Amino acid sequence: MKETIASSGISFSLSSMATDAISLPSLLGPAFIGDFVAFILYGLTTAQMLAYLRGSRRDSPSFRAIICFLWTLDTLHMAIATYLGYHYFIMGRVRKRSLLLIDWSIVALVIVTYTNDMIIRFIFTSRIWLISGRNRPLLAAIIILTLLVFASATGASVKVAQARSFPGLSAIAMLLYLSFSSFVVADAMIAISLCTYLWKGRTQFKATNSLLSTLIIFSVHTGALTSTCALASLIAYATSPQSLTFIGIYLVTGKLYLNALLAYLNARVSLRGTQPRIQVVPLSGHPSADPDAEDQHRRLTII
Repeated sequence: MKETIASSGISFSLSSMATDAISLPSLLGPAFIGDFVAFILYGLTTAQMLAYLRGSRRDSPSFRAIICFLWTLDTLHMAIATYLGYHYFIMGRVRKRSLLLIDWSIVALVIVTYTNDMIIRFIFTSRIWLISGRNRPLLAAIIILTLLVFASATGASVKVAQARSFPGLSAIAMLLYLSFSSFVVADAMIAISLCTYLWKGRTQFKATNSLLSTLIIFSVHTGALTSTCALASLIAYATSPQSLTFIGIYLVTGKLYLNALLAYLNARVSLRGTQPRIQVVPLSGHPSADPDAEDQHRRLTII
C-alpha cells in the first residue's frame, strides 16, 4: 500500500515498508521527554505566578494583566502540547503513517510560543531602554531582531502547515534555520545588553554591587538557557529533520522564558529584604524624584 503526498511542489511517498520501519522509541522518545519536562516547568511557572500575584501590589493593574495574559498563553501552550502528545504517542502507535504527518497542534504550538516570547522580549527591551539611558540604536536593533523572530516564525508556521509532513519540511529548511538562528541572536543580545548596563551601574557601595551582581547572574542564566535550547532545536532539526527530537526541545524552550521573567519579578521581595538601603523601583513604576539617585534607580528598574 502506498500513499502519496504533495508538498510545496515536491511529491514523495509514504509506503507501508517505510512506515513499518519507523522506530517508535527513537522517533517519539525525545518528544515524550520534552513534553514531560514542559509539564514540570509549567508547574513551576504556575507556582511562580501565584507568588507574583501575592507580592506584586506595587505593579500597575495593566502590567499585572499582561503577566496574567502571558500565563494564560502558557496554559494554552500546555494544553496544545498535551494534545500533541496524545496524537503522536497514542494515536501514532495505531496509525504509524500519522507519525510522518504534521498535525495542526504543531503549528498552533509554534504560534503560541513565539507570541508569548515576543511579549516577554518587549518587556525586557523596555527595561534595557531605561537602564541604557534610552539608547535608541540598541533599542532599534533589539526590536528588529524580535520582529524578525516573530515574522520568521509566522512564515515558518504557514509553510509548515502547507508542508503537511516532516519530509516536506526540507523545502522550507532555510526559513526554519532563520527562525531558530534569529531566536538565538535576539536572546543573546538581550542578555548581553542587560549585563553590560548593569555592570556599568556598579558603584563603590557593596550593597548596590551585590544587587547588580544578582541581576547579572539572572540575565546570564536567562539568555544562556533560552539561547542554548533554541540552538539545540536548530541542531536537532539539522541532524534529524524527520524525527520529533527538535519538537521535544522546542516544548521546553517555550517554558523557560516565562519562568525567567517571573523569577525576575519574584526576586524583588527578597532583594528588598537583603538590601534595605536601596529603594527598588517596581517594574511598572516611575523613577525616583531624587536626582542624586536617578541613575542608580534607572539601572534597578530591571526588577
